[in-house]
Amino acid sequence: MAKKRSPKKKKKPPPKCKAILLCDRTIVEAGTGKASLIGIFDKFFVAQFPGVTSPFMAYVQLVDGIGKYTLSVEVHDLREGAVIARMPPVEIEFAERITKAVLMFAAPPLPLPHEGSYDLVVLADNQEIDRQKFEASSPGGSEGGENPTNP
Repeated sequence: MAKKRSPKKKKKPPPKCKAILLCDRTIVEAGTGKASLIGIFDKFFVAQFPGVTSPFMAYVQLVDGIGKYTLSVEVHDLREGAVIARMPPVEIEFAERITKAVLMFAAPPLPLPHEGSYDLVVLADNQEIDRQKFEASSPGGSEGGENPTNP
């Protein structure tokens, strides 16, 4: 007697990330829906460590999704290999595969334990889909891509 095989449920693929940008502010124009990102950066300046950043925005653009996903964003300390912050998850839905999803997360002041490299990680249904590296340092240099934090 042959055994019946139960059909394996295929896990849907996660959406693809086309952009992760950190910025000071976002503005969405009411008439056109166009997004303006103000003050794009990849480096925080903190007066001292441990320290806290100023609030910021994370702009995320996703494509090629199928149906509903729970999207979450984490901040990883690359030196310690630890998750140091997690934003509340949000539900998104792709009505069609060709649909593009744009999300803007408002991040509160972020505690940073030390100078160095960190990643902002985007997950869909608890699966990592992309990450954006940023640096944190004390004032002293004037490189581009900064987000000065008021002490």
